[in-house]
Amino acid sequence: MIRRMLPQDIDEVMELEQETMSHPWCGDDIKSLAFDQGKIAFVSTDGEKINGYVGASYVLDEAEIGNICVAPEARRKGVASSLLSRLSSELRDRGVTKIFLEVEDTNYGAISLYEKTGFERFSERKDYYGSGRNALLYRAKTHPQEEQQGREKADAAQEIRRIAAEMQAHASAGLTYTKNDFDRDRFREMRDLAAELLTLEVEGLPKERAKDLFEKNDGYPTPKAETRAVIFNDNDELLMVKDYDGKWTVPGGWCERELTVKQNVVKEAMEEAGLIVEPVRLVAIHSHKMRNNPKSFFSCFKYLVLCEAKGGQFIANEETTESGWFPVDALPEDMNSHKINRDQIMLCLKARHEENWTVEYD
Repeated sequence: MIRRMLPQDIDEVMELEQETMSHPWCGDDIKSLAFDQGKIAFVSTDGEKINGYVGASYVLDEAEIGNICVAPEARRKGVASSLLSRLSSELRDRGVTKIFLEVEDTNYGAISLYEKTGFERFSERKDYYGSGRNALLYRAKTHPQEEQQGREKADAAQEIRRIAAEMQAHASAGLTYTKNDFDRDRFREMRDLAAELLTLEVEGLPKERAKDLFEKNDGYPTPKAETRAVIFNDNDELLMVKDYDGKWTVPGGWCERELTVKQNVVKEAMEEAGLIVEPVRLVAIHSHKMRNNPKSFFSCFKYLVLCEAKGGQFIANEETTESGWFPVDALPEDMNSHKINRDQIMLCLKARHEENWTVEYD
């Protein structure tokens, strides 16, 4: 079975690394795969223990595989190729288009594996591993050739969304500052045209709904603010609520105009989870577009705040239908990743266990 690497896998992965690699990674490198933003790892298990793992780091549309390791008894059984396939699929979903790796030129088994799984050699580094020990550089694309047309269509749709967003921003700024009635009419027309343009890209969005959306977000175009209350219990289980569309998330929402970030976190936790909480640490300020929903029309900053539950109990309400505590290795499949995703949850768990924490911000 192939699954995401979890914090509780660190010791076992380190042991596998020490047993099988001539130059094993240190503990901090392995730990970073389970906790750090921009890194991802998968493990293979035989039902009882981990028999292989692969780890990579990624930035924007490029990723680099740092290590792939398979126990001797599990080799030549498809474990390595399965790990690479799962990793490539996950990186593709995160917007990565190119994957790079390096391998010693005498590691014929690994070279054969990489070339069979779509990697192409493009360069060489002499004496990279020591005198006479050269590194071969390989790269692969996460999107096969037949997906090119679909990507071009998606790129065109994204461009339509971008143009509509810029038109709406200019129209809103114009309506805010103009003193001329004639110009005001022209800016309203521009705003309505932007709304109609958006309906060409968003399937099922009526023109009137788009126009109403833009009218309610008038004024000078600045980012919105959103808070998320991240609450763990003593067993590192996460408090989650099921929202109105049937997906699981953590309590949170738009910041009210007259409330501070802390006040808004407390309010949302009470309204959506029925809990009295105390905010104890700001973990991160993330760009919603960068981290959660690249297709989001409006810009938003997401405040991730660790909280301690002080009392209360869940009561069904207009926004959420139930709540529950979930281990981080058994989070619900039907999560609303636009509100919080697994990487952000793991970041908050890491912050919970570090004495000194530096706020991460985009």
